[in-house]
Amino acid sequence: MAQNFDKWWNDLKKHRKRLDHWLRHARDLSQRQVGQRPLRYFTLCARPMIDVFLLAQEQLLNREDQHGRILDVSFCELNQEHYPEIIELLGVEGAGFPCDLEKLVLFKDDDYTGQFPTVESIQSEIDLQGEGLDPTKRDQLVLKRQHFDFRGKFPFDFLNLDFCEHYYPDPPGILEINETIQSIVNLQAKSIRVGQMDFGEFILSVTCRYDDGIPAAAFTRLEHIITNNKVNSPEYLNAMKETKGTDDAHAWRNENLYDFFVSAWPKEILSIARDEGWSVQIKDLVHYDRVADDGRQYKMVCLVALFSRPGNQDNYVPQVVRTLRPDSRTFIDEIELDSEEGMILLENLRAIVAVRNDRAEIVGRPLLPDP
Repeated sequence: MAQNFDKWWNDLKKHRKRLDHWLRHARDLSQRQVGQRPLRYFTLCARPMIDVFLLAQEQLLNREDQHGRILDVSFCELNQEHYPEIIELLGVEGAGFPCDLEKLVLFKDDDYTGQFPTVESIQSEIDLQGEGLDPTKRDQLVLKRQHFDFRGKFPFDFLNLDFCEHYYPDPPGILEINETIQSIVNLQAKSIRVGQMDFGEFILSVTCRYDDGIPAAAFTRLEHIITNNKVNSPEYLNAMKETKGTDDAHAWRNENLYDFFVSAWPKEILSIARDEGWSVQIKDLVHYDRVADDGRQYKMVCLVALFSRPGNQDNYVPQVVRTLRPDSRTFIDEIELDSEEGMILLENLRAIVAVRNDRAEIVGRPLLPDP
C-alpha cells in the first residue's frame, strides 16, 4: 500500500527538511502577519499531501473546523488519478490544476487559441463546437483557460516547488523550469495586493535532483553565470579564489562537479529575484543523499529563499557570495528509525498522518499507512 503513495513520503530525511527548513520559515512569516490572514500556499504536494497537512496541523493554513476542509491552498498535479483525490482531501473545488506546471505557466497562444482572449470566449467555443472540436484544439483551449485561472490565484505567501527531477531537463527544454519560476515570480510582483492585504514578502522553496543525468549544457550555462559574476563583481572573484582556490570556472567544474553545481545553481533564483525587482535572502540550502531502485546514488537539493519588497539591488552580491561557502549548506545525514531523532520525527509524522486520515475518512479516500 505504501508504494502507491510514493516511496519517499515518509522518508525521515525529507521530513527533517520539512520541519527545519520549511515549517520554521512558514511559521516566521505567519507570525509577521498576525491578525491579518492565514498563509496562502501553492504546492506540488502529490498524493500523500504531507506538506499541506503539516501546515494545517500547525494552524498556519485556514482549516474549516466542522469538516476539515483546507482553504487558501492551490496545487498542480499531473497524475489524473491522484488529482481528484487531492481535491477531495482539500475540499475546495477549483483549488488545483490537473496538468504539467511548466505547460500551465508558460502557455503561449497559437493562431487558433489567440482568437479567444477571455475565459468566456473559450467556453463559448468549446460549447459551440461540441464533440466536433479537434481534440488537440480542445486541449489547448482548456490549457489556456487553466492558465487564466492560475494567474488569478496569485499572490501566494509560500510557493513549494518540489520538482523531484532535474532543474535542467534535457534540451531543447533545458530552461523550462527556470522560465517557469521567473514567470511565477513575475506574477507575484504583479499581484502583491489582494484587497487591503499586503503581500510584501513571500517564501519560495525549490527542490531538484542532482545526478549524472544533468545535461552537459546545464553546466556550460552555469560556467557562463559564474564567469559573469567574477567579471562584474570583485567581491565575488575574491571569494571564489578564497573558497575554491581558483578563479577558473572550468577548472573548478572539473575538480568538484557537485560543489560547482550547488554553488552555481542558486544564482538562477537570485538572478530572477533581481530581474523581477525583489530583494532575496537565502534562508536555507539543504541537501541529502538518496539511492534509486536500481542502486544508483543521487542527491536532493533544496533552496529556500525569502523574497521581499521593495527590491534592493545591493542585496544580490552578498547572497551569491554566500553560495560559494560550503558552510552555508546544511547536509541531512542518515537518520536511524530507532534513534532519538528518528523517534521524534516518526511521532511528528504520525500526528500529521492522523490529521490527513481524519479528512480521508470523511471523504472516503484511502488512508495513509503508519509511517
